Amino acid sequence: MPKCFSGILYLHLLDGLPLLFPAIPLAALLFLASPSPALANICEELGKGYKSGDTHCDLSHKEISLPPRTFEDLSNLKSLDLSNNDLTELDSNIFNGLSDLEDLNLADNELKTLPPDIFNGLNDLEKLNLTSNQLKRLPSGVFNGLDNLDWLSLEHNDLYSLSVDLFNSLTNLENLYLSKNNLSNLKPETLNSRSDLELLGLNDNKLSTLPEDIFNNISDLQHLGLKGNELSTLPRDIFNGLHNLDQLWLHKNPVVCLPTLPPNLTWFSLTSPDTNSLYTYKYPSCEK
Repeated sequence: MPKCFSGILYLHLLDGLPLLFPAIPLAALLFLASPSPALANICEELGKGYKSGDTHCDLSHKEISLPPRTFEDLSNLKSLDLSNNDLTELDSNIFNGLSDLEDLNLADNELKTLPPDIFNGLNDLEKLNLTSNQLKRLPSGVFNGLDNLDWLSLEHNDLYSLSVDLFNSLTNLENLYLSKNNLSNLKPETLNSRSDLELLGLNDNKLSTLPEDIFNNISDLQHLGLKGNELSTLPRDIFNGLHNLDQLWLHKNPVVCLPTLPPNLTWFSLTSPDTNSLYTYKYPSCEK
């Protein structure tokens, strides 16, 4: 403290100024006059092991709230983990500025819905994890612009339907996890444009029937999970064209007949996940 202020505890305002504060503590006055320190971004404050300039930010298990534009000064991030935070909603601008982001983890929260434009600008995103939330529906076009996405998990949600154009813009999608939802039907258009799909998980839903052409135009499919549904019969030719299918999981269904199986199948679980039923099944063929 300057010597001229030595011993002064309060400084009275000059005559003529509003007397809202007739006396101000000198320490407070000097604080107000001093330059404010730069505020740390959320990753510097809470990120596990995060150092300025890092490309990965782990904010999992923090029970944080996220105001709009929280990450706009973190344009260098390539990976962001927001899992296990009890998040119930997200602002549509929350990811503004993260144009280089490649991996986004939103698993194990309590999200019930998503703004339709929440992923706008995330053109480099390759992996999106929305596992274990409370999503019931997804707005049409919510994934628009995610041309580089190749891995998407919507497992363990409450989804009961999917719009036919939901995945239309995901032209590079290879892995799609939809298991453990409440899906009771699927329209062919929902999947038919996914020509690069290699893994499709539809386990533990409420599917009782599937259209004959549901898997048309996804000839690269290698792993298909249909276990734990309500399928008793399947169209005889439903797997036609799946020449690359290697593993098919169909156990925990009330199956009474089987369709024609793909020619290059090496694993077929019909009675249990640990038993290959490829050469031992004794079910009749389903009629067309």
